Amino acid sequence: MAEPLFYLGEMASARAHLAQAIVLPVPQHGRSPVFLLDEGSMVRCLGYMARVLWKLGYPAQVLARVHEMLTYAQASSHAFTLMRALYYAGLIHMGRREIAAAQQRAEAVLALSTKQGFGLNMGYATFLRGWALAAQGQREEVLAQMHQGLAATRAMGAILGET
Repeated sequence: MAEPLFYLGEMASARAHLAQAIVLPVPQHGRSPVFLLDEGSMVRCLGYMARVLWKLGYPAQVLARVHEMLTYAQASSHAFTLMRALYYAGLIHMGRREIAAAQQRAEAVLALSTKQGFGLNMGYATFLRGWALAAQGQREEVLAQMHQGLAATRAMGAILGET
């Protein structure tokens, strides 16, 4: 319920649902794909919680959730989970106008996505990196990159903001 509520702009309700999900027990790290999906779901919840908290005006809590999400993802040893956490962190940095940090996250997502073949996420990260470079004044050379990122996500049937 939290994601639809987030996109409907109902942040307080989204926060309540995320708070319930985050305290659910998650199985210990294991080899089973079921556990990997659980780990990915926790990272997704933490990422959305950070975005919700940002929109509600709690910047200190946002950073705590981003740190928790990244720590959790790094411990999972699951490439897609880590990639998603890095991307969500990049979105938070973008919202906070932390240009260097957003670019660093975008570069990490691009490297991991290229290595693992996560094509859709390469498009998202390309757009995020383009934003960071444009914010540093490199507007002309970046416009093509941002269009490339948009085209890559559209080619895969998605739009920015769906993750």
